Amino acid sequence: MTELLEAILPIYCAANLMFEFFLSQDNGEEAKVTFGAVLGIIVGVVHMFLPMQEFNKLICYVKQAEPNTKNYDVARADFDDDYDRQNPITS
Repeated sequence: MTELLEAILPIYCAANLMFEFFLSQDNGEEAKVTFGAVLGIIVGVVHMFLPMQEFNKLICYVKQAEPNTKNYDVARADFDDDYDRQNPITS
């Protein structure tokens, strides 16, 4: 379902183009479509088919997390709070 979110931009731009087209046909004049509406559809379609995950990896570098080597019982002493300390019923 979330993969279809990329299709929102070209769908919106196509709807905008149709709105401008039908609105400009009023009064018997020749129908006009703005360059911005066509450009929006082109950018939307290009954006929809480009691999955005690869661009995000290039732009926003995220350092790999260190592997967790501590046991929970050993690391528990370093925690500020945990469920047992915050739960008023068990304390």
